[in-house]
Amino acid sequence: FSSLIKTFSNGQFRRFVYSDVIYFFALTLFQTGLAFYETKLMEIEDTWTFVLTATMTAISVCLYPLVNILAKKIGKKNLIITGFFSYCVVFLITALCGKGLIWGFIVAITASVPMAILGILPQACVADVAELTRLETGEDRSGMFFAARTFAFKMGQALALVIFTSLTVSQTAGSYRATAWVAFVTCFIGAVLFFAFNEKMILSRIKELKGTEDI
Repeated sequence: FSSLIKTFSNGQFRRFVYSDVIYFFALTLFQTGLAFYETKLMEIEDTWTFVLTATMTAISVCLYPLVNILAKKIGKKNLIITGFFSYCVVFLITALCGKGLIWGFIVAITASVPMAILGILPQACVADVAELTRLETGEDRSGMFFAARTFAFKMGQALALVIFTSLTVSQTAGSYRATAWVAFVTCFIGAVLFFAFNEKMILSRIKELKGTEDI
């Protein structure tokens, strides 16, 4: 518990976790409702659900190398914020979508971009915070940082499942659109909050302390 308290006392980690919890809340709403969006809103046959999910996943995996390249050029923070706003676009499209298979592919292809970005970069941010803490305090609490992050996003997922179930009790098209709107709003808030994460300070401080350590 002492280690957990120290972990959450880190200001930069808290700023990261605030956005991360909101992101996983929004993402869980979307993933839980995806099959319903496709069958109830877009009126796509159940047989296409796997194809659309596979398409989204395959494109996302193919984008991983590009994400790594862009992260080095423009920074992880900027790319993560781009991922947040990209998901906002996905949720907005879902909330406003019409009928037809084309909508399913639009959502699948659009979602693959933030899925690739936010599938790998947040872990790197946690690693940076953990590394800076190790250099400043001499304590290696990397495991606790990742455990605390896991605990936080599990809370977001659990809350999302409760909200989704509550909103879709009537099982109407309007109730499913409502979940997409909630995901849109919360993801937008997560993007705004992540602007407070100071990646430049963290990386420059790591570089400075590593230079001192080498000397």
